[in-house]
Amino acid sequence: MKNIIPVDVTNAFFNISDTQKVSECLFSDDTQKGFSGLNVGIISMETDPPHGGEVHFDGDEIIHVISGVLKVVSDSNPNESLRLSAGDSCIIKKAEWHKIYVIEKAKLIYITPAKNNDHRAK
Repeated sequence: MKNIIPVDVTNAFFNISDTQKVSECLFSDDTQKGFSGLNVGIISMETDPPHGGEVHFDGDEIIHVISGVLKVVSDSNPNESLRLSAGDSCIIKKAEWHKIYVIEKAKLIYITPAKNNDHRAK
């Protein structure tokens, strides 16, 4: 269809540029590092991420759980965790190192800054 683009969200996420142009980005495509603006995706998680945590230096991250149960921990709150179930959301503030743990197989929507992010080794 002209001007309407189908997207398989099991293999791709969306980038919303600073000019509000939306692009489809394949998870396997390494060129995503050149994007600006925000990345938006829907992912399923059966196991914990393969890293020891992540951080977004250019802005806040939004997580919304569609199904399942997750636990979020952060460096500034090392003795606390936030449990998120279906319908729950959270905002992870800019520059907050955090990690998500899968309690029960989950599907979530994430919105993250596209640039200046980092991951820790496990």
